[in-house]
Amino acid sequence: MIILIKPSEEYISEIENYRDEHIKNNGKTPIIGASGLEKFENIEEWIKKIRSYEHFDTVPEGRLPATTLLTIRKKDKKMVGIVNIRHSLDTEYLFNFGGHIGYSVRGSERGKGYGKEQLKLTLDICKEMGIAKVLITCNDENVPSAKAIEANGGILEKISFVENEMTRRYWINL
Repeated sequence: MIILIKPSEEYISEIENYRDEHIKNNGKTPIIGASGLEKFENIEEWIKKIRSYEHFDTVPEGRLPATTLLTIRKKDKKMVGIVNIRHSLDTEYLFNFGGHIGYSVRGSERGKGYGKEQLKLTLDICKEMGIAKVLITCNDENVPSAKAIEANGGILEKISFVENEMTRRYWINL
């Protein structure tokens, strides 16, 4: 069983471990849904950054509000994933490529059903936020993500070539 929580100082070492595992296995490629975590040495600075994105009055100019959440396994408080919820799709990039939700599961924790459960919990939060129709995209080759999206009610709109990759575009009515 997992929970979604806002990043806090209590989870700094888990966040560092999550980031370090990703960098060890993937270099400094972006961690999907992590709001640039791979670029930060100082986790406190990353937490400040993502907190500034949560509200319209504090989000940096040219950006839209978003909420980043840690996916924590209850039994041992291990961070097994991360989620970013964009509050709206008011940019061309988000509407055409990014969608409302970006999420990933820790490499060493994949194949255990966390992605499906994480997405379900995220959709519950989207509903609470008043988002009635959620757009989620994934790489066409990312079969586990496509299965998690479909298991949570995702309806495939189309597959198209976006940002140099084939991208699946799904909608979920909440």
